[in-house]
Amino acid sequence: MKSTRIYLAILAFLIAITTGFIYVRHKAHESERREAAADTLQLRTKEREEPDALTKDRRHREATDQEALKWYERLLEKYPELRPVYRDVPDDQNGYLQFILFAESFGPDGMLPKELKLMFEESTPWDPAKVEAWIAENPSHFERLLHIAELTDRSNKGISFSKLHGPTTRHAGDFTRILQASARLNFESDPEKALRHLKASVSLSDHFTDIEAPNMLGEVIATGARRKAQELFLQHFLPHLDPAALAPWNDALFRKEEPASEYSRVIKGEWNYIMRDHALSELLRKQPSDGDIHIPDLNGFVDAYARVILQSANGAAALGPDRFDVASAQFQAIPSDLDPETANALRGAYRSMTGIIDALGRTLTKSTMEQATIALLIGNQMPLDPVSGKPFHWDPDTRTLTAPEVREGLEPIDPIKVP
Repeated sequence: MKSTRIYLAILAFLIAITTGFIYVRHKAHESERREAAADTLQLRTKEREEPDALTKDRRHREATDQEALKWYERLLEKYPELRPVYRDVPDDQNGYLQFILFAESFGPDGMLPKELKLMFEESTPWDPAKVEAWIAENPSHFERLLHIAELTDRSNKGISFSKLHGPTTRHAGDFTRILQASARLNFESDPEKALRHLKASVSLSDHFTDIEAPNMLGEVIATGARRKAQELFLQHFLPHLDPAALAPWNDALFRKEEPASEYSRVIKGEWNYIMRDHALSELLRKQPSDGDIHIPDLNGFVDAYARVILQSANGAAALGPDRFDVASAQFQAIPSDLDPETANALRGAYRSMTGIIDALGRTLTKSTMEQATIALLIGNQMPLDPVSGKPFHWDPDTRTLTAPEVREGLEPIDPIKVP
């Protein structure tokens, strides 16, 4: 607001000069004119000092946004482990940036016609002719998408966290599904091409999680894309492949990153996204008068939330890099020094994340089960469940792979029938 005060001071100075000039120039004029000039000047000054409601709201938002940035920086100074460490990636090699630009170029409707979207959602039957026709009619779109998916580096340095929302999110599903549909289309005639396109659909999802500060939405998008690729493989490809040829498919479908590292980064990234782009501005803007958000100790609230996020991110890796410690990643007790209202608000923030962490653990177990299926067929040692640390149970008579028991309160995970 310093610039606003300077502006108003300059304005007052100019008004003073103008008033003096009018007086000297027109001192012989009748009193009515002097009064009219004074009234006009007073009205203009009032308009400057009392802007309309929209202008007031805009200035208030701008001021609170600037104040929120200061709070955000102070939190990062106090908890430096929460600060993303960004890398410099050239724009043309940045898979995340190129995905954002490509998605934004299609507007809200996206790249694919409704009939293909319905087919990919399994609302209508699979029709390879429609997939083949779309690719033939849109070769530049498909080749551009394939190029972006196969970029091996990515960064969200200098890119707003909010870019991965709205239409951009919806387009991500279209992009991965058309690549997977092409893989299915080409599987019988050109298995190498099918492998490439299926791998590209998984690589595209890495753009949402392998950036320095991914958020939960990016993780959900990526997890969905990987699961779809794995399901497609198990249902339509695996029954027709020689076990000796499974190794490259295994490499294409399953991530090499250790789960503790990925999920710790996602938990921290989600905090950066929420605090930087949303929560602090809203809390500062609505404090303390709004009934819907009332946190008496705002400083205590954001400080405690930063601490538990850091504890959660570190807790995810408590059992080692190959594990995801769901229990330790869950938020701990409410700090005892907070007043009841602030503690209750923090409790609500905890609840919003608890279910997400459970879901991440279940998805990781399912994905590892599918990886274990291929290991079983290849003859490799099956991986352990990263959440429980226990082995999957293999019944050779029924050819069924079963997950270890999940903790109480969660639904059991469906077994996998191995071809």
